[in-house]
Amino acid sequence: MASEYSHKSYRPLTVATFRLNYMLHELEPLGYHLVNVLLHSAVVYLYVLLCGVVFSEVWPALIAGLLFAVHPIHTEAVTGLVGRAELLSAIFFIGSLLAYNRAARNKG
Repeated sequence: MASEYSHKSYRPLTVATFRLNYMLHELEPLGYHLVNVLLHSAVVYLYVLLCGVVFSEVWPALIAGLLFAVHPIHTEAVTGLVGRAELLSAIFFIGSLLAYNRAARNKG
C-alpha cells in the first residue's frame, strides 16, 4: 500500500483472481473476459435463487433473473476487467442473504 506503484486499494480476493488469470492466460484479454462472464453468470444464478425466495414462484424469479442478466448497466462490470471487484462483491452479498434466509428458516 505504501509503494508508489500501488493502486491504494486492498482487495485480496480480486487481486488473487487476477493473479490466477495471469498464471493461466498471461496478458491475453480473452481469459480475463471469460472469467468475468462466468462470475456474472454466478451472480445471475444467485439472484434467481434470491428472487425465488422473495416471489416463492419459479416464473417471476426466472423473468427477474433474465432482466437482471441482460440489463445494460451490467455491461461495465462484465466487459471491463476492473469490474471484477463488483462481481465478486455481488456474489458474496447475495450469497450472504441466501445463507441468512436458510439459517432463519432452519432455526424457527
